[in-house]
Amino acid sequence: MVGEIRLGDNLPILRGLPDGSVDLVYTDPPFNTGTTQRRTRLKTTAAADGDRVGFGGRRYGTVAVGSLGFADLFDDYLAFLEPRLRELHRVLAPHGTLYLHLDQREVHYAKVLLDAIFGRDRFLNEIVWAYDYGGRSQRRWPAKHDTILVYVKDPARYVFDRDAVDRIPYMAPGLVGPEKAARGKLPTDVWWQTIVPTGGAERTGYPTQKPVAIVRRIVAASSRPGGVVLDCFAGSGTTGAACLALGRRFLLIDDNPQALRVMARRFAGVADIAWRGFDPGPGASDPADATYPLQPASDMLGSNPSDADGASARPEQPVPTAGPREDTMSSTSTQPDIDDVEVGAEIPEGYRDLLESKALAHVATIGPDGAPQNNPVWFGTQGDRIVFSQTTQRQKYRNLQRDPRIALSIVDPTNDYRYLEIRGVVERIDPDPDNAFINAMAKKYLDQDVYPFHQPGDERVVVVVRPEHTSQMG
Repeated sequence: MVGEIRLGDNLPILRGLPDGSVDLVYTDPPFNTGTTQRRTRLKTTAAADGDRVGFGGRRYGTVAVGSLGFADLFDDYLAFLEPRLRELHRVLAPHGTLYLHLDQREVHYAKVLLDAIFGRDRFLNEIVWAYDYGGRSQRRWPAKHDTILVYVKDPARYVFDRDAVDRIPYMAPGLVGPEKAARGKLPTDVWWQTIVPTGGAERTGYPTQKPVAIVRRIVAASSRPGGVVLDCFAGSGTTGAACLALGRRFLLIDDNPQALRVMARRFAGVADIAWRGFDPGPGASDPADATYPLQPASDMLGSNPSDADGASARPEQPVPTAGPREDTMSSTSTQPDIDDVEVGAEIPEGYRDLLESKALAHVATIGPDGAPQNNPVWFGTQGDRIVFSQTTQRQKYRNLQRDPRIALSIVDPTNDYRYLEIRGVVERIDPDPDNAFINAMAKKYLDQDVYPFHQPGDERVVVVVRPEHTSQMG
């Protein structure tokens, strides 16, 4: 069995697991934001009376194809979290490690709580996951990081395989020599990694989905092949995806039926996954309308046996009333807080002429190895957005699917020392099935009505860039 996925409240499930049965815990509990976390997925199709306008005034209709969400509000967050952390400590093997992923709202209180449960000498690291994406608050420093607390069961026995960790590029490769620059360096405790791109292949549509690259690094460093990794707030199943890629077994738990539906799609076709309390097959009834009795402990780990002294398994404890997704939850706000309000940078008035010129834009994206990739492109504008054409077969398109950060520089064709630089993010990628945009660019740059370099099989899209920072000279 490669893994087990269970629908249910994680506390009684954790209480049924045997002592010391898990090699690694990574878990990403709700952050106690006080709102309902929700994400609605849209499908866009050409329509004369559509609700969105694309290039050249063409209209597109949007249809909601699904909305996923969960309540993220707790009267007493630590009362909810503490019994679960105590169970995670119990089920960790002596060589085991816990990674607890939170944000600035509760992480400081959780650190004190974990010091009491594990012991202060068991604290190993505070990892900062930094990302530079989304809106910018106008009233405080924008919050653009999460914190992952790392605790070990035994400071003398924990697993940390530095050779298994992915290496990252040096910021100044010229200072370390070609051999070191080619090999890269080990990450520190600050990890720069974009969020899951809205148009990326990794995206499941589940709110708060974390990038698999973050979890994969954790699994590679702190477990061994064949080990068991537990995530008791599994969400979209990212921990399972990382384990499958690295040859670890996994136990995923979530009490939200929508999360299990997402995982069923994500792991479709993967053999030897046991599903408990949920039918992942096509046509299965909606688990939100069904009830399931508490089943015995994990088949993969076994039940919680009597210990060597003949003591019985741990007695059932009352479940705290504070919980993650109460039926009576009244907070249903889907509005972003002030940090999620998108504020773009305006193009300076004295440089707007460059946007109308026949200058090329040199576009830089981030390649799979973290190195920049730069190409000149034809470009246009769509209101205050920069737009350019791309085929889905090109590396640049794949780069932007993985990481939406982008930079463009436009040099005045009449003055080499006057330029405009734009840094921003890809807001969306629109289809261009009839090549309308690239034909318009051919008219702008070549004075031809039809793009002359089209190749059979080319599938073109229009990349829409939202500027977030500009600089200029000349």
